[in-house]
Amino acid sequence: MDISGVVILYHPDAEEVILNIRSYIDYVSNLIVFDNSSCSNDIIEAVKAISSKIVVIQNQQNDGIAKPLNKAVQICGDKTEWLLTMDQDSYFEQWQASTFFDAFRRILYQTENIAIVCPAHSSETSSTTINDEYKEVHRAITSGSLINVRICKQLHGFDEKLFIDDVDFEYCYKCVLEGFKIVQFKNIYLNHFIGTQKEAGYFSVLKKSNRSVHSPIRIYYMVRNFLYVSSKYKKQLPKEIEQRRSELFVILKNNLFFSGYFFKVLTAIIKGYLHFKLNKFSS
Repeated sequence: MDISGVVILYHPDAEEVILNIRSYIDYVSNLIVFDNSSCSNDIIEAVKAISSKIVVIQNQQNDGIAKPLNKAVQICGDKTEWLLTMDQDSYFEQWQASTFFDAFRRILYQTENIAIVCPAHSSETSSTTINDEYKEVHRAITSGSLINVRICKQLHGFDEKLFIDDVDFEYCYKCVLEGFKIVQFKNIYLNHFIGTQKEAGYFSVLKKSNRSVHSPIRIYYMVRNFLYVSSKYKKQLPKEIEQRRSELFVILKNNLFFSGYFFKVLTAIIKGYLHFKLNKFSS
């Protein structure tokens, strides 16, 4: 079975991204690396030096997530059945990687019409207690997902209108509505970090907890794109859209009160809403 891989770079930490790629390079026949940020030649050469399997495509601008993913799917030849999609800051522990790919191959003999297979996700190293148990879900994040190339081409890929944020969820909803399955392992993990972790509490006196904060521009895309995806799927998938709405509310609350950029975040929220209403989706 031929598995290709793709990872998209945007101002990466060179040492980190090299270690991350090494955690899964042995499990793919080739890896397409898109550079969205005009990385230095030193970084590009260091990435290429990891393996002869790696091909680097340097974009002239930031093309976001959807467009490079679609390019990767098109680059995949007829022999490539699956595409591993990774974030630059995600990685497998060695035992996680071997277990994930072995379980993936076994699961294909147990069920049909699978569009996506993905691990569970953790911001910390997970327990080594693992098994092949899985569940069907209605969405999966990009990082660590194995995408069925044939199905992706059949469904015309990822929606480039979104640029970044909710690109993965929109594609998942499309798969589900077309009758395809998204399978997630319960106890096989990918180490994945969402946003910047910040320990904070209300008024600096209530109990502090870790909260994910994002840049105002990410908040803009989150708001704009959620409203777009919601308008497309809220009638067919009301529970999933409501769950995503609740998650977004928590994200917005944390960023308004704990990012240190209240007015910039508020402006981003308003701008995202207005651009959705105006159908303005240029990146």
